[in-house]
Amino acid sequence: MVKKLRKEGFEIGRYRVRTLMKQLGLKVVQRQAYKSTTQRKHSHEVADNLVNQDFNPETPKPNMGR
Repeated sequence: MVKKLRKEGFEIGRYRVRTLMKQLGLKVVQRQAYKSTTQRKHSHEVADNLVNQDFNPETPKPNMGR
């Protein structure tokens, strides 16, 4: 707050700002730091490939029921 006020041309100190904020009922709210919500545990095993996805087939598969 002090930096912003000084940038706008006010000659003011941090204690004066603190006093004015208290008189006006203003409170500082700190921004939450970014927090990762998903964490992979390296001790867990990778799931088996049950779908057996083939991304490079040799020949096209015939249409089943189309």
